[in-house]
Amino acid sequence: MGRIEIACTLDTGERAARGGEWQEVVTAGLEDRGCIPGGVRLRFRPGAATTHQLVDLVAGERDCCGWASWTLTSAADATVVEVTAPGDGAGALQALFEVTS
Repeated sequence: MGRIEIACTLDTGERAARGGEWQEVVTAGLEDRGCIPGGVRLRFRPGAATTHQLVDLVAGERDCCGWASWTLTSAADATVVEVTAPGDGAGALQALFEVTS
């Protein structure tokens, strides 16, 4: 596998706060999570509050974790976040989001 620099620009306190925000939205609305080529897919129940929270989280992740590609898709039946990265990044994402292959 290729090596990429897996680094977050948030400081320790900011990382803890962001982790809490992810935990909140996962607890409130995650329906399913799984592996996709190069990363993970997180599927959430539809709803304006969940979608808005995910929009904010994905925007924040794009700023601090540029080593990964963050995509959010919202439809009537679900809001889906897909996160991919080259090389070793896929495994890091699977560990981060507790997805097993």
